[in-house]
Amino acid sequence: MYLGELYSLDIGLEAYKKHIRDIFSTIKKNQYQYKSKDSLLKEIGFSKGSYVDDYFKKLKMESPNKDWGKSVRKFKQYFAIKVPKYVKIKIKTLHSKIEFKYDIEKSFILNSFKTHFKFKKILGKENRIIASNGIFQAEEINNGRIEFLDMNKVVIGEMSNISFATETSRIQIGEIGKNVDFNDFNSKLYLYNFSKNFTKFNLKGDYSELNLYNITKSNFSMDVFGHNTTLNMNETKTSFGLSKDKKLDKILEKKVKENKVSQGNIAIELKNGILNIK
Repeated sequence: MYLGELYSLDIGLEAYKKHIRDIFSTIKKNQYQYKSKDSLLKEIGFSKGSYVDDYFKKLKMESPNKDWGKSVRKFKQYFAIKVPKYVKIKIKTLHSKIEFKYDIEKSFILNSFKTHFKFKKILGKENRIIASNGIFQAEEINNGRIEFLDMNKVVIGEMSNISFATETSRIQIGEIGKNVDFNDFNSKLYLYNFSKNFTKFNLKGDYSELNLYNITKSNFSMDVFGHNTTLNMNETKTSFGLSKDKKLDKILEKKVKENKVSQGNIAIELKNGILNIK
């Protein structure tokens, strides 16, 4: 409890007030922009945690001699734990900031609240991750089950063989690999790419906003069913209204190109949602 930095933003209140509008306008401007997997990995490597932290880190790097003031609320407690690579790890945290400097290759169990995490690769066979009200960044996750609730920021470079349950979170994924299942409620999901090893992706969402990129250029099939859902595609907005029996209707279908081998299948069910295809 209360490990690492509690307040990492080492600037004064006046500097924060001066830039607050620019911070949120920058976040909004970049909200729907496409990102490659490599660019997302660079973003993870650069990140100090929150979008605000990253914004001021960049400004301070650009103007290292400028006086940014000092934060009056600050508590820092640093320490390192050396762990043998091939042991199972189980972590419970509250109000902490933790960074792993190596790839986790054995099973990993995490239960956290209001914690900032930064990982390299999580590659164990039986990973179990439950996190709420925090920040989660990882270069890659392979195998296991993840549950995110009210997460402020989730950035993952690549994921495969994952069962994902999310609620009221903002999630960016650089690349979807083999066998990924999503169940979501009221989150904003940004899925930028599907890998060469992609096989199938299933998503069921309620009040979800799903953003997909480079779909039309890819050679895989896709079926989208919706109820009270809006589809934004090719600068055209189409709304699929309510039905008395709340039946899911097919709102979009993409077939594999003729004489081409399918790369995989995307199956989506959205209720009361928004689907943006870029």
